[in-house]
Amino acid sequence: MIKLCGIILVMLCCVGVSIKRMNTYKCRSKELTQVKKLLDFFESQIRYCAEPTSEIILDFVRINREDDCPVISCCADMVSNGHPFPAAMRECCDHCESSLTGEEINALAEFSGTIGRSDAESDIKCCKYYGELFLNQLNEAREQESSKGRMAIRLGLLAAAAAFILFI
Repeated sequence: MIKLCGIILVMLCCVGVSIKRMNTYKCRSKELTQVKKLLDFFESQIRYCAEPTSEIILDFVRINREDDCPVISCCADMVSNGHPFPAAMRECCDHCESSLTGEEINALAEFSGTIGRSDAESDIKCCKYYGELFLNQLNEAREQESSKGRMAIRLGLLAAAAAFILFI
């Protein structure tokens, strides 16, 4: 009986770890999707409304209630409390837990430092540049989610089967 409980526990641990790993890939894809939406929103608001950056981030969070990116949510909270947008985004990039990679966090912080410092045309080009950068990262994350995510589940099941065979 104890042997059977041990087998079941090992199997659940193996599958659980693989599912957690797969969820990491899904979270990164969701966060990158939100960042890409934010950059597109910035571009359209700068082009058509000429709003300040702090208003743009607040409008984005109001419109996109399903915000899955803690960095964006944190930044919007800080901006609503009176912090300037670039400082708020840098602070959130440094301190928020996120599934984005370090390179992506640095790019987001760089974006916040360059946007709103020059004319509208330069800001639009900046949004397009970072939009393409994050689109490439998003495509890579989706590819990893589909290939590595499935592989993690298969490896978890294989490890569970191996543990089952060893305990018999």
